[in-house]
Amino acid sequence: MPNLLQEMRYALRGFRQSPVLAGAALLSPALGIGANTAIFSLTDQVLLRSLPVRQVGQLVLFSAEGRKSGFVETNYDDKYAFSYPLYCDFRERAPGLAGVLARFPLRLSMSAGDRTELVQGDLVSGTFFNVLASTCSAREPCWAAR
Repeated sequence: MPNLLQEMRYALRGFRQSPVLAGAALLSPALGIGANTAIFSLTDQVLLRSLPVRQVGQLVLFSAEGRKSGFVETNYDDKYAFSYPLYCDFRERAPGLAGVLARFPLRLSMSAGDRTELVQGDLVSGTFFNVLASTCSAREPCWAAR
């Protein structure tokens, strides 16, 4: 223990003699820890966490190969694009499904004050929030049910 106190006094004396080196020595681990925390938080939110619904296994994404008449050109794979009449058919003629929802991604302009920026948004069907809310747990509500 006496050696530890002596070493601490020696280190503090050295820090007082060269404050730039001391600052760099303290700032380096702080930046490293901050960067690692930010990267892990992003990875956790995007890749590791599942959807905030109770029964993720019951969600289904419809896809179909080939050209579909009446669908809108999109910037993503057209095997997931369906026309509005086909969505209505899914919704009305699929008794085995608890609900059907639709979304269409698009770029929007958002302005605040004198600034305008392009943002990603979605047009969603009227059933979107109800379908997702029906699969939320009571303990941890869906983002869509709020």
